[in-house]
Amino acid sequence: MKWMRMAWVIPHVIMATAIFGTLTMLTALVDRSKRYIGWWARTWAKWILWSSGLSISISGREHLQKGQKYIYMSNHASALDIPLALSALPGTVVFMAKKELFRIFFFGWSLWAMGSIPVDRSNPTKARLSVDRALEHLRLKSISLILYPEGTRTRDGQLRPFKRGVFFLALRSRLPLVPIAVQGTFEAMPPSAMSLTHTPIRVIIGQPIETRELTDQDREALLQNARDRIQALLSE
Repeated sequence: MKWMRMAWVIPHVIMATAIFGTLTMLTALVDRSKRYIGWWARTWAKWILWSSGLSISISGREHLQKGQKYIYMSNHASALDIPLALSALPGTVVFMAKKELFRIFFFGWSLWAMGSIPVDRSNPTKARLSVDRALEHLRLKSISLILYPEGTRTRDGQLRPFKRGVFFLALRSRLPLVPIAVQGTFEAMPPSAMSLTHTPIRVIIGQPIETRELTDQDREALLQNARDRIQALLSE
């Protein structure tokens, strides 16, 4: 049954990516601020999640203000986390992703078009340039940014230690940091799995953490605060 479900989902992923990737690239030609591209990304994500047949609940949207840009931070347990974030969060939400993803035929083009930022993890200098690029995008475009501070997907379902670099970006942005917990995706589709298990999924959006008055000296405290909040949301 798990394999049959994936055999149904994969063609939908291909069709959704082809259709909405094309629309994203065309829209990017005229939508320089990325204000409207988020609609295509959200519809792409909802199509994929619909095809999965998973039961999904989203709570905490009332914490977000319309028109406000945010830095979202979430735990990362599954490939499902990406469409879940795009479907649950308002506006245009972009990612910082490893540069190899931007080389994937068509999918990588779509990432470029929606305003996502490639990161070269093997080169610290280029990684810092990626942070500068992200800050410039946040300043000039109508986007929010979602980060996965664990750096990679968990292998055991537990929250991993957080990387410090993303909190430098959060502080420099001066934008509210929103902790997010995603429950159930590790059980539904853990890393390296090629099957899909039907299990309830919850996306819980926490209260924003203000960063406007914080400095670089507050980075460790902000990291711990964000991690504690995500861990608490995971335990709800």
